[in-house]
Amino acid sequence: MPYRTIIIAVPALILCLGCAGAEKTAEHDSQPVAEQVVVDTTAGTVAAMPSALDLAGFPMPDTLPGEDHVVEVGHTTKYVQPAQGTSFRFRYEGDDVVVNISSLTVNCCTESFRAAVDIVDGELTLRLYEYLPDVCECTHPRDIWVTLKDVGQVESLTIFLNDAKDPLQQPDC
Repeated sequence: MPYRTIIIAVPALILCLGCAGAEKTAEHDSQPVAEQVVVDTTAGTVAAMPSALDLAGFPMPDTLPGEDHVVEVGHTTKYVQPAQGTSFRFRYEGDDVVVNISSLTVNCCTESFRAAVDIVDGELTLRLYEYLPDVCECTHPRDIWVTLKDVGQVESLTIFLNDAKDPLQQPDC
């Protein structure tokens, strides 16, 4: 009889705990974010990462299209104060273009991001891929910034997350 209880209790406990150590948005809405991460992608090839469609086993290519334009991808490592929705903009810093994405809802266990870049006739398309060593059952908003080189004049910006077919939308204000 005690074994039957253990067999039922252990899976239930695992389901309740989710990803150990993951930050959950509801518990942290009033605390500020101080920790940030910047990944320098010019130093070498970033390890292959999973896709959002099948995070446990879908391999990402070693090299993403347009990745040679990416100077750095940085992000807050924990939640940020949720805004009215995800918003994004770009600005020039010398010859580089910096894309800022505010309050993007991602998986709690996302450790880093990689970016695929396409620029055609001034239309910049950026696809961000999450790297998750473990898939958590929680999400929270983060701020992300991507510095790009050699993209020329940018007239419009479209951003996708992982393998999503629909781009991120600016909130109606």
